[in-house]
Amino acid sequence: MSARSEQSKTETVISILLLIVLVLIGTGIFFKQFHYDAVRLDIAQALAELPAQKAGVTEIDFASLLPAGFDEMTDVETFERDTLYVKINGKADLYLQSGFKKLSCQRFVSSDDEKLWAELYLYDMGTARNAFAVYGVQRRVNAADLALSRFSYKADNAIFLTTGAYYAEIIAAEKSEKLQNTMLTVAENVAKLFPDGEDLLGELKLFPGTGLVANSFKLHLTSAFGFEDLDDTFTAKYKLGGETITAFISQRQSAEQANELARNYYQFLIDNGATATSAVNDNLAGKVLDFYDSIEIILVAGPVVVGIHEAYDQSSAEELVLMLKDNVSEVVKVGTGR
Repeated sequence: MSARSEQSKTETVISILLLIVLVLIGTGIFFKQFHYDAVRLDIAQALAELPAQKAGVTEIDFASLLPAGFDEMTDVETFERDTLYVKINGKADLYLQSGFKKLSCQRFVSSDDEKLWAELYLYDMGTARNAFAVYGVQRRVNAADLALSRFSYKADNAIFLTTGAYYAEIIAAEKSEKLQNTMLTVAENVAKLFPDGEDLLGELKLFPGTGLVANSFKLHLTSAFGFEDLDDTFTAKYKLGGETITAFISQRQSAEQANELARNYYQFLIDNGATATSAVNDNLAGKVLDFYDSIEIILVAGPVVVGIHEAYDQSSAEELVLMLKDNVSEVVKVGTGR
């Protein structure tokens, strides 16, 4: 048999097989049309059977936070990392650099007076440390501390607090005793939503109590005092010698890392106009800088960099930094069992 005849027979067999497959497919479609799944094909019916949901639904029942006499004014809105700027344009970078995960917010209003409304902002910051960072950096100067959670206060027409890994703000549309009382109730309910967690901000114990301005702590997660390497740095205010002084600590993983950071920060200040100045206390020789008529001091205590930022009374600044170093050394020694 010739090669041509063999090729023709093969083509015939393939054609017959393809025809059989097409017939089977057509038969299946013909019978399937009488047995279709109405829910899968009827989109309107399928949507009707889904449970009703509000736009921006979250795992938190905001309505349960409201006392009697107040109702939800808007649906709950949620904003992720890529949309946060839509809600808080101009401040988003602080949150994004501090571990922000999600913002949920909603307005609530009096049942009998539409002018009495406020908005709750609930920021999921991932950890209690991150939540404290944005809380402390943004703390208002006219703050009046509250006992809602470990960190909470009111200022003007607003309440601010941290609870677990969350930072919350409740901001009123206008001054009103009724609205203020409602906001306090909402804040109390928010504070109960989340446990404190394991992140207890142990570094706060490194600050001595003498002269400490209550609730003046701040945590700079990035670029403290404009120096990129000085991250994860706590500050606190002290009243000493009639002056308010800023003290800071930045804990590293080892003494070697702390010494390297201290040297780099010292050089950063020199490069930006600081000059070495003589110390009142001989123990601080070579550690004190004059930075445009203010005093900067940088020391190391084990794995911790300690210092003074922008002080104007050198004697008080030196007294405070030595007190800070002694306290850090004692706490670190106790904590490590040495």
